[in-house]
Amino acid sequence: MTPEHQSNNIASWEIVAAGIEEYPDNEAWLPWKPLVRRFLRAGIDAGLNRYFRVGQSMHEIIFSTLDHHGFRGGEPRVTVEFHPPTELRILYGTSLQGDRTRKLKPVLRFEDGVTTLSHYLHQLWTATIPGPVPEEIRHLGVSLPPDIATRLRALDYDPAFDPKFYADSFRRHGGDFVRGYVGRIEESMDYYLEWSPRLRDFAADCRKKNPCPDPERLDPRDRAKLPIYESLIRKASPSSHSGRKRVLICSIPLVGMSVAKSLWPGEDNRAVVLTPDELSAWDEIYKNPELVIRWFINYWWEVKDPAPDKYWNFSYDMKTAPGTVPWLVRSGESSGDLSGGEDAGLWSWDGKQAEYVRQLWTIDF
Repeated sequence: MTPEHQSNNIASWEIVAAGIEEYPDNEAWLPWKPLVRRFLRAGIDAGLNRYFRVGQSMHEIIFSTLDHHGFRGGEPRVTVEFHPPTELRILYGTSLQGDRTRKLKPVLRFEDGVTTLSHYLHQLWTATIPGPVPEEIRHLGVSLPPDIATRLRALDYDPAFDPKFYADSFRRHGGDFVRGYVGRIEESMDYYLEWSPRLRDFAADCRKKNPCPDPERLDPRDRAKLPIYESLIRKASPSSHSGRKRVLICSIPLVGMSVAKSLWPGEDNRAVVLTPDELSAWDEIYKNPELVIRWFINYWWEVKDPAPDKYWNFSYDMKTAPGTVPWLVRSGESSGDLSGGEDAGLWSWDGKQAEYVRQLWTIDF
């Protein structure tokens, strides 16, 4: 099937979907429209719009592999009847009206109807398109080909995506696309297996050289930062999508490290806690290769005391009340070069207590 043929197929779905919205909201069409919308969405999610042309005849949707509008002679098609609110009847044949077996076909629940449709569309493809059957058509109704499922199980890894991500990608983009992506995950895992033990050894050596201070021995100014760090860390509690084989690199100044150790970074065995300077030193040791999916996620929390006049070469109004010291409080997360974000706020210290002043920025990247 040529790229032009596929483009025309996709356009046919868009035309039918737009046409549905033109029908009036009356008793003839109103119950029908939501069911057809749901059906078309399920078909697009399954990638059917790339391989099959759709058309409409009154209340029915018709599938074909034709490269032209309208049927000629005995060209086969799959016809879908809609029985609101949630049922379908699926028919395969060479005629639209007068199908003698139509009344013998059962009306099916939506989910069962989609499964039956997958069977008939495979039959339609093999009857009308010469040559090998595309993998996506061979596996219609199957979540993933066995070889991809086996590789994913071997990875025991779920990087921000649940298994549905791979099944949906297979239906939308095909097996080669998913195999290529799984290959990138496998490559990332190779780096994880090689470098995560080195990172943990590096962090352990840092703590031997520079132990966490006792929070009870901090001066009042540094102790006032601990509740701020606690609030930031609790807000950043990592979600399950981080994956079991990903390292959570948490950066926090030494004065706040005791807080990090007492909260989830100290309990999650994926977490490694470093100071900003230590993280900079690690970044000189390991640089993630370009185009390799990261095997780590960065979290950072920092109270800059006093707040600088400029940050990342931008000037911000860091003024606080007379007699107080401005603090720049930053927190953020990054799982890739273009995936993450940072929040920053201005605080003040009057010698006795820290007080929030205002938000400075929120950045998504």
